Amino acid sequence: MEKKHFDNKYSFKLITVRNKIIAVVIGVTLVFAPFIFIYFPNKQKELLIESYNNEVKNIASTVALGVNVALMEQNFSGIEMAMQYAKSDPRLTFIALVQIDTIKSEDGKTHELKKTVFSVYPEKYIIDLNIKSNDSTIVKESIIKSEMLRGNVIVGFSTSTIQQIIAKVKATSFIGSFLISSLGIIIGFLLARNISNPIKKLRYAHLRVGEGDLQQSIDVRSRDEIGDLAVSFNQMVMKLDQTEKQLQFQKSRIEEKNKEIMDSIWYAKRIQYSMLAKESLMNEKFPEHFIFFQPKDIVSGDFYWAHDLSNGQTALVVADSTGHGVPGSIMSLLNIFSLYEAVAAENLSSPAEILNYTRSKIIEHLMEDGSSEGGKDGMDCSLMCFDFKTNILTYSAANNPVWIVRNKEIIELLPDKMPVGKHVRDHLSFSQKEIQLCKDDVIFAITDGMPDQFGGVAGKKLKYRPLKDLLISISHLPMQEQSEIISDTFNNWMGDLEQVDDVTVVGIRI
Repeated sequence: MEKKHFDNKYSFKLITVRNKIIAVVIGVTLVFAPFIFIYFPNKQKELLIESYNNEVKNIASTVALGVNVALMEQNFSGIEMAMQYAKSDPRLTFIALVQIDTIKSEDGKTHELKKTVFSVYPEKYIIDLNIKSNDSTIVKESIIKSEMLRGNVIVGFSTSTIQQIIAKVKATSFIGSFLISSLGIIIGFLLARNISNPIKKLRYAHLRVGEGDLQQSIDVRSRDEIGDLAVSFNQMVMKLDQTEKQLQFQKSRIEEKNKEIMDSIWYAKRIQYSMLAKESLMNEKFPEHFIFFQPKDIVSGDFYWAHDLSNGQTALVVADSTGHGVPGSIMSLLNIFSLYEAVAAENLSSPAEILNYTRSKIIEHLMEDGSSEGGKDGMDCSLMCFDFKTNILTYSAANNPVWIVRNKEIIELLPDKMPVGKHVRDHLSFSQKEIQLCKDDVIFAITDGMPDQFGGVAGKKLKYRPLKDLLISISHLPMQEQSEIISDTFNNWMGDLEQVDDVTVVGIRI
């Protein structure tokens, strides 16, 4: 299985599931902590002060009640005893008995004339009769009302004890807030780890599986959705592993079969190449020549074939069989054996007769090929017979032309517009022509593979005209150099595109 690599998969990431959970818990804690640290102490302070106010008010009322009773009984020592109730409280700041002189107006309303302090504790305490409660002292009044005296009892109690209690509450609240915040963060971290660790395991295992490691298994024992996901992941990996093993087995079988097929094809190439024109014969008959032969696949539908004829001439065939690859190569062998039978068994030496006979044998062999048409395969070719005594070239051609470059001009030997095979005109004989060759003539025989190749900037066919111009331009060069230029031109033109057909170009200098 092909492995895919993921960049930075183990790098630090700020935004993770764990960090998100911790952030949420810290956020909730920070929202709740001010409640503990601010709201709770303030609320406690309000309750304490309210309670203290009520307590001081009750003390003032109790003292006033005692004074009223003492005045009613004219027991002046009882006034001191009533005040002693407040004096005994260590929180007392001061206590004062105030006489209020009043007068009634004609409308019956009572008006205060003046206030006089007739008893105060501590004795040297200077009291402000308009004093009100403040942060340090709570002041409360209660009415004295008897026949002898009208006035008020004013008591003041220190809030220092309350302030100490409030300070303790604040300290306790701060400690509690800190402890709760810390506990919340710890719980958040533990919760985040408990949730994120299985997710991290899943992520790591997922990345490893993505790289092709199918031996991953996640041990997540939680019974929540993450546990379900882990179980599902393990099942998926198990199935993937089984599928991968099946694919590996099938791959090995395919590779084995492919090797057998490729070995057979390479062996077929050896057989096919042994049927091509012998290098020794080509070097003997055509000392200056090149063969540019580039099959699309390992074996080829194109072929070049040469044989000595019974009349002393030499025949050279450059052909393009129907198809390419294995089917084309099999067709090429049939074509070669048919040509061989024409010249070796039938002793034919005329190009037209050779092609006519070859055509009849191909049609005969393919008549029952299983297709509805019956034997429409064959080849396009040019058949050239060289008379080296007279330098006369006799030729017949089926769809493929022969070009002769002479003095930087091209002479085109046109073919018959029909293949060597079954055709609507297969009852007609191939035509045959002769041409007198001159010294330094360069003869080119081609198949349609090179002009039909797509390529170049626009991805179009090379075509015949540019190929002709190329052959004219290089015809004066040594034959091997011509072959190299043709090869470079073809492959540069093709570039990264697929080769569409077998390519054959044969050049001979006279």
